[in-house]
Amino acid sequence: MTMRRTWLWRAPYGCGRRVRPGRPGSRCWGLAGRYPEDQALRAFLAMALYNRGEGREAVGLLLKTLATASDDPGVRQYRRAIEHYADDLDAVEPG
Repeated sequence: MTMRRTWLWRAPYGCGRRVRPGRPGSRCWGLAGRYPEDQALRAFLAMALYNRGEGREAVGLLLKTLATASDDPGVRQYRRAIEHYADDLDAVEPG
């Protein structure tokens, strides 16, 4: 197991599951700072955000992660639109 992936076996406990009042997901935030390019860790960070009642931020992060990490042609085609929507989930485009 590489040093970069040593967080993986602990991630569900440190990010999405171990939510403590005042410090939910604190381990996940630290790991996200150390490995900002790690898309799997961003998914766990989104779970931590959701668990602490920040659903809008969680969905935004998941959408940005999908747009960045996906190799699906359909997602790639609409990447800019997905990222734009993730920045402001409540915005309504005229039309």
